[in-house]
Amino acid sequence: MAVEEIEVSPDLTFKEEPIQIIDRDVKELRRKSVPLVKVLWRNHKVDEATWEPEEVMQRQYPQLFESVLWEKQLYAELRKCELWLREVAFLVHVISTKGIRVDPKKVEAILDWKSSRTMSEVRSFLGLASYYHHFVEGFLSITTLLMNFLENNSAFEWTDERQKSFEKLKSVLTEAPILTL
Repeated sequence: MAVEEIEVSPDLTFKEEPIQIIDRDVKELRRKSVPLVKVLWRNHKVDEATWEPEEVMQRQYPQLFESVLWEKQLYAELRKCELWLREVAFLVHVISTKGIRVDPKKVEAILDWKSSRTMSEVRSFLGLASYYHHFVEGFLSITTLLMNFLENNSAFEWTDERQKSFEKLKSVLTEAPILTL
């Protein structure tokens, strides 16, 4: 929105009232959507929160980011940095403003996992599952039967109880509420 000059005639009357200009500009703004970002400015131990247009912050943020890094003697390759992301895949997790969850590709892999035919397949599945143990309440009690099965050096025998334990572990690992810390 361009800044307009208000003309005042020699007898100190306005050619167009300032209120009319503001009213016209407000009507223009009503038709537009301007995404705002709440910014907390910390300056000399005084915190001040303001609302800034997102596009302005996206232009200013890299310089602010770089100056803070420089001030703290930290270094980053800014051309490799991605700023203003709402969601990031990191290792096997997806981190977003809503929290941390398991990568959907991993959930899909768990759902597609077939019943084990060998000890090494059981070990492999338990390895994947145990990586996500912090997402599952009662993980140890669910996996005890399968873990004990691996400790025995007996012949491979896949029983109904082990199948139920396997299916229970699969369902618990893929349920959405469990996947949020």
